[in-house]
Amino acid sequence: MDRAAFKDPSFQESIFAFNFEPVPKIERYAYDFENRLRSIFEKDVIVTKVPDDAPPNIPRFVLTSKNRVFEVSELNAVLKMTFKGIDNAQAFNLYLEKAKKIFDCVKAVGSIKIESFGSSALFHYVLKDFNYSVSDAVFERFFKIEKPSNFRSVSFILNEKIDDIQVKNMVDSYEMRQKHVKIEAKGIVPGEEKKVYIKFAPAEMEVTERGLLNRVEIVTDDIKKDDPKGADTLFDKVLNWPMDYLAGSAEKFIFGGK
Repeated sequence: MDRAAFKDPSFQESIFAFNFEPVPKIERYAYDFENRLRSIFEKDVIVTKVPDDAPPNIPRFVLTSKNRVFEVSELNAVLKMTFKGIDNAQAFNLYLEKAKKIFDCVKAVGSIKIESFGSSALFHYVLKDFNYSVSDAVFERFFKIEKPSNFRSVSFILNEKIDDIQVKNMVDSYEMRQKHVKIEAKGIVPGEEKKVYIKFAPAEMEVTERGLLNRVEIVTDDIKKDDPKGADTLFDKVLNWPMDYLAGSAEKFIFGGK
């Protein structure tokens, strides 16, 4: 794989999950979370009001703000963030700041006993030259078999265990397209609702970006019950891995040092 064909990676998305022992009726803490996290989430908490017998993994309440959402079920609390218009360092610092505040909030609720953490990060390597075949490059980098004559595309996934963390590392190609559509509202009475359906094929859309994506997901082992500092230690380790990964093993894993 030709490293020179790609721009430097950009940190696009992060997900951080706090997994804990089941907490029935966790929605009773919704407004406590809202008050504690007011500096992160601008909008009021949304209590989903699902039936009591609904699966415990369904969110019981949700907090939202621009480019981030926080969902809390009876089994976990999940922070999802996307990053646009900022560089990797700014994105990572923003991720650190929000995740730490949420961790402190989760710990402050006495009924929540954290068991483990999960996390994922998505990185994009944008192509400098759209004619470069990312799928061919991924195949040649990760597969040692003869490429089929009718080859179209490929992705690569590696699962491994590193100390107390399970890592799933995926490499694939991606493409972004867009099409500008001008809609003129004619013959519509003020206050009247009209539905507009637009359908067009990808081939009709302009390619605005092509490249390689790298998504890495991790899940930790359960925290030992007799380790009072276990949650803090493991949280710090999981929190910092995206930047450590970008700064170290990502390039070697994807490009093989070539």
